[in-house]
Amino acid sequence: MNKQRTLRLMKERFAGKERAIQYLFDNSDTFRILCEDYLNCSAVLAWWGRSDSERARRRASEFMGLLTELRREISRRLKRAEGETIFPCRLEDSNGPWRPG
Repeated sequence: MNKQRTLRLMKERFAGKERAIQYLFDNSDTFRILCEDYLNCSAVLAWWGRSDSERARRRASEFMGLLTELRREISRRLKRAEGETIFPCRLEDSNGPWRPG
């Protein structure tokens, strides 16, 4: 998946966390992979959700569980990034975001 598309979709899905998403996306390969996995899982879940078969319901349930785990992990990483002093966009004053000297 295109990195810019992934970034845009993640900012839409986790509204209000755009700065933390951008920071982690730029600085963490692991976070980028989590984002790609989340979006891929969402797409597969939507695909299985179009069918009424028993197999589709089981698969959709499995992917819903996986999506929930991915959402929790992404949210945990976003929360941690917002609380760390290394996150440069967290500290703001009247002159805008704090920048390391």
